[in-house]
Amino acid sequence: MSVKSNIVSPQSFETFYRIQISYNSVAGPQTPNLSLNTVSHIHFVQRIQNNSLYNTTVLLSANGGTKNEENRSALEKILILSDIMTKMSIKRNLNGKIEKLLNPDEIKKSWNLWKEKNLTEYMRKLIEQENFIEDLESSLIYLEGNFKKEIQYIALFPECYSFKSNNLQSTNYTSQYIFNSHLINELVLKYKLYPVFIKDYGNIIHVKLKSIIANLSDVGSIINEIDSLPDYKYKFEILADYKFDKKSGRIITSEVVLSEFINNEIQYTSKVEIKEDKKIVNKIYS
Repeated sequence: MSVKSNIVSPQSFETFYRIQISYNSVAGPQTPNLSLNTVSHIHFVQRIQNNSLYNTTVLLSANGGTKNEENRSALEKILILSDIMTKMSIKRNLNGKIEKLLNPDEIKKSWNLWKEKNLTEYMRKLIEQENFIEDLESSLIYLEGNFKKEIQYIALFPECYSFKSNNLQSTNYTSQYIFNSHLINELVLKYKLYPVFIKDYGNIIHVKLKSIIANLSDVGSIINEIDSLPDYKYKFEILADYKFDKKSGRIITSEVVLSEFINNEIQYTSKVEIKEDKKIVNKIYS
């Protein structure tokens, strides 16, 4: 009887990634549709020490766009957050689970500097400044817990390295994630990811993960109390697709898609696409 091995054994490495994120939502005839995207480039470093993974990401550039001017403020907030969180240092276990944000004080210091130098440039009105400060600082208080909820970190920091090769059984589950619904204010989803596809192509390991809701009874209770949308059927799903370098566990490409659906007039989708930026790699090391 053969013993199934971990799909990858993470090693130390560094590389550069291009990250593209798109956000799209339809929220009914009374609410403007959301449609915007961002593109960023990062330097990514992984080191292994004492049976833990230590990752550092450094933002090299970030920009974004939207065809709808009503989305401009949302886009600016995303780009401002990128300016503030230019460097992140993270500790993970050998399966890839995020255990700790190592530089929260550095990020908060970056926010204070940004606030001092740039706030009035972006927002002229005092009430806008006060609201923005309150929003950002409340997020920073819970920074370590909040950033794990964002799907770009699921795409960038996969939690599946110790899944067993060619094993799609129930023993292969990530830890629990939390998602605050964009469509139903009261709804907080708890979910895990499990593999639906694992394939070894020699130098490349291809893995696909899918979400399963862990608090289904809570979700059902909240949904049953809503009577304003009698014809809806709520759906939530996350699909993650990774291609790893087999020797190092380095991401070659990854894609994570999150979708919420009530009906054709009320739905939300966000998509993260990550791939190695060969142009930067070749330019830096040529």
